[in-house]
Amino acid sequence: MSKLGEQRLHSALAPIDILTRLDLEQTLNTKFDAFIRDWYRGESYIEQNLNGQGLASITIPGPDSGYMWSVKLVSAVCTAAATVNFYNSDNINTAPVATVVLTAAGPAIAQFSTNCVTIKDQRPFLVTVSAGAIGAVKLTAKQVPTEMEGKL
Repeated sequence: MSKLGEQRLHSALAPIDILTRLDLEQTLNTKFDAFIRDWYRGESYIEQNLNGQGLASITIPGPDSGYMWSVKLVSAVCTAAATVNFYNSDNINTAPVATVVLTAAGPAIAQFSTNCVTIKDQRPFLVTVSAGAIGAVKLTAKQVPTEMEGKL
């Protein structure tokens, strides 16, 4: 910050330092830039693209230890009409987070606008189909360090 402006209230008094308009603008802009950088620090978006290899189920590896994901989109390309289930775990003994019914071969897409599907510390994500096979799978998620869970 530049040196504060000097002003004399009376010729017999010592000068005093006051904050000028330029100093104030510079300080506010610098603080706001730092605030924005701190707000977004640690946030990133990841994308997993996997080959289904013609399998009926595929497990997508979860985030690295110390990170968590908020899943935004998951899709699977199927080779036949099928029911596609998306699980927030590595087994089918839990309720699926999304189910898409396909009447013909094609992509099954599930989008999540809120943080209803979060994955922590290497927990996998499972995709299964009732018929046919999986050609490819894509998962897009917002990633933050686990201690920044509130930013999701």
